[in-house]
Amino acid sequence: MSVKKIIGLILMAVAVVIFLLMANSIIFVFLDPELEKWISYSVIGFIILFVLAFFLFRFGRKLYRNKEEEVRADILDTSDILTTTGPPISKNNFRMKSDGFKEVRSGMIKRTIPIGILAVGAGLAMGFFKSSSSGDFDWNILFIMIPISLFAIGYGVKQGIDRQRQIFESFVLSINETNIERRAFNTPDIMIAKININAIIKNNDGSFFIKSSTSKDIIGIHAQIERKDELEKMLEDIHPVTSEVPKSFIEKYQTILTILPMVLMVVTFLSTNKWLVGIAGTIVLVAMGYSLFEIQRNKNIDEKTKKGSWWLLLVIFAVLGTMYSKLVTL
Repeated sequence: MSVKKIIGLILMAVAVVIFLLMANSIIFVFLDPELEKWISYSVIGFIILFVLAFFLFRFGRKLYRNKEEEVRADILDTSDILTTTGPPISKNNFRMKSDGFKEVRSGMIKRTIPIGILAVGAGLAMGFFKSSSSGDFDWNILFIMIPISLFAIGYGVKQGIDRQRQIFESFVLSINETNIERRAFNTPDIMIAKININAIIKNNDGSFFIKSSTSKDIIGIHAQIERKDELEKMLEDIHPVTSEVPKSFIEKYQTILTILPMVLMVVTFLSTNKWLVGIAGTIVLVAMGYSLFEIQRNKNIDEKTKKGSWWLLLVIFAVLGTMYSKLVTL
């Protein structure tokens, strides 16, 4: 075993130990409600430990696994997509424009960075109000926490953009006599029979959605698809293409529904009112559980993002521990 692999194993082991200690602290809250006070005063330290353990584990895994083998596997997977969906020059195969990802990347940055900053602000607010109420808040900790948080946001956005780039560049839409199929790197294939198409929607931004009447499957097509006019004509021959339909409640209030759980989480951790804690905590748990469920079943989300979403369970357990201790003691 090489030195790099040994170092990688050590880093991953350290990260696992940190995660276990954090989980142990949360479990103790269930056993001894008095420890909730310690957890509340240590929110900032808790976040720092989590970020540190996360990056230690990621870096250790990269050292342990052969990076060249990962890249080679990625190439094989992508080439498999290209060969099994037919020749790229096929008339009925559509790919994304070579320079189209620039627009997608810009939109991702505008959406994700404000949400990330808001989430960090909520965490800092919880730590500040809990600690300052007892006079234990140390302002010097901000010089450590803020740079780490900004680095984490930047790193997370970069990782997300890289994954979306792979999906975007490997996207292939194939149309044959009976089916419409979407294939992309590291995501489940989606195939909808023409007779089962419920709706084809063209959005105001030029993108398309193809919805199945027999399942939850939806094929999303970016506006940056090549030969868009030709594709629209083919889709029109299969099923009438309608303009953007009225949005559902979740789609219409997506921004509010994204921010609301963060606000309610702050209420759960800071409030001393039993009713507020119970109501706010329950809504947070429902929202997080629903988000985790939707991420896992969505075929347009890559496998790496789905695996990463299981970290939500750690937040769910933290909320459960805080609710239990407060509802018992207040």
